[in-house]
Amino acid sequence: MLTLYLIALAVGGTLVVASVVFGGDMEADADIDIDADIDADIDADVDHGGDVGHGLELGSWLPVTSVRFWTFFLAFFGMTGSLMQGLGVIEMKWATVGISAAVGWVCGTGTVMLYRRLKQDVVNSNIGEADLVGATGTIVVPVAKGNAGKIRLEMAGRTIELIAETEDDVELAAKQQAIIWKVKEDGSVLIARP
Repeated sequence: MLTLYLIALAVGGTLVVASVVFGGDMEADADIDIDADIDADIDADVDHGGDVGHGLELGSWLPVTSVRFWTFFLAFFGMTGSLMQGLGVIEMKWATVGISAAVGWVCGTGTVMLYRRLKQDVVNSNIGEADLVGATGTIVVPVAKGNAGKIRLEMAGRTIELIAETEDDVELAAKQQAIIWKVKEDGSVLIARP
């Protein structure tokens, strides 16, 4: 059995190291999609058609369809079995096989779930109204009541220039600081002195 564990460790470990070093995506087209249509003819010639599963991905609930699962399963199955048999932790071979398989299954499934979770997280750098209201920027083009100008902001690592208007009776000059207190429907902003 030690030979089996060592082969599993060599294959799985090599693939894990290769994916870490080369940054390869082991999930490239490795998920299986199952779509099925059911058409039933009943005696009264009634047809029932439906899409069963609605694009159900077998891999979404069964990790064995994932290459990543098998890579980590083999690596941890082989490592656990090699260590347990090599150190003589348990004398019963089947107990070692069972424990090694359980460790491999948990590590493989956990890795697949972690990667899927990370793929779902989307980083959004859009700046919305809630981000703009209360922000302070520098006036680029002077703004007066009835005469639109521009304000420049540094947000989310970007420089943004927006059309700005004011309801103040005093003109806001270039290079002066101003605070945004409202975002209008057309995307321009209302500003005031801080």
